Amino acid sequence: MNNQTTSRQKGAVLIVGLVLLVALTLIGVAAIKMTSLDQRIAANAQYRTMVFQAAESMLSEAASFESVQKCIAENFKEGCVPAREFSVGNGQVVQATARISRVGDIESGGNSIGQGGGGVARLGAFLIEAESRLNNTHAIAVHRLQVGITTPVAQ
Repeated sequence: MNNQTTSRQKGAVLIVGLVLLVALTLIGVAAIKMTSLDQRIAANAQYRTMVFQAAESMLSEAASFESVQKCIAENFKEGCVPAREFSVGNGQVVQATARISRVGDIESGGNSIGQGGGGVARLGAFLIEAESRLNNTHAIAVHRLQVGITTPVAQ
C-alpha cells in the first residue's frame, strides 16, 4: 500500500513551493527597490532645502545697503560680494555666490516732504543674483532680487 501511494505523487508540492519562493523573492526585491527610491527622494528633498537656505542667506547678505554700496564703489567687479561656504555636516559643503549688477537709474525731481529743500535724488535699481551648489550632488538654487537705493545727485 505504501508503494502505491508514493508512485502516484507527481511532485505537485515541489512546483507549488518553487512558485511561492519565486513570488516571495519578487516581493522582497520590489520592497528593497522601493526603500532605496524613498531614501533617494528624501535625500534630494534635504539637498534642495540646503541649497535653498544657502541662496536665501547669500541673497539677504548681498542685498544689504553696505554690500550694494561696496559693489558700486568697486564698479561691480566680480567678487565684490565675497563667496561663502556653509558646512552642512557629513563632509558636505554648500558653496554660495552672489552678483550685483546695475539695472538702471530713475531720476527724481526736486520734490521733498518735511524739512530741507527739494534736493534731486536718484533711485538706482540693482539686480542681485545668488547661486548655491551642494558638492557631490546636482542640487543648485538660483534666487534673484531687484532692489532700489536712493542716492543724492551732485548738482
